[in-house]
Amino acid sequence: MVSSRAGKGYAFPKGGWELDESLEDAARRETVEEAGVRGTLETPGLGRFDFSSSKLGRGGEPQRGAAFMFVLHVSEELQSWPESEERVREWVPLKLAPARCRYAWMRDALECWVAARGWPPLDPGRHSPSLVWTVGGKVEGDRQHPPESVSVAL
Repeated sequence: MVSSRAGKGYAFPKGGWELDESLEDAARRETVEEAGVRGTLETPGLGRFDFSSSKLGRGGEPQRGAAFMFVLHVSEELQSWPESEERVREWVPLKLAPARCRYAWMRDALECWVAARGWPPLDPGRHSPSLVWTVGGKVEGDRQHPPESVSVAL
């Protein structure tokens, strides 16, 4: 997870994509820029997650946004990366990630990834995410007990 530039909690790397790149290429680029990690994406991605932006629209209402979430199996950590002066990279045990995550829609994406592997919910008291469009990649580890920590970035 990476710290917010505004200093308001942690999140998974995110950002926009350019017209000349695929969603997958944008996900790879953003994880290098914000978290300084490289690896292999699970494809297809977890799906599309809609959210309300903190930016206000013309009528003063929050703008709506959509994020396409991917799981990245990290194979390389860079010592220096484009936003290393602005963000803190922190490896968080899987079971603690929901409590650290600033955005509800990112917690939904994380729970979708966990559920797709047949693991118990990380936060049993929270509603189950209802949207999983596609889930890619192979199941790793014991389906009943998730690993203590995994090297992935959503």
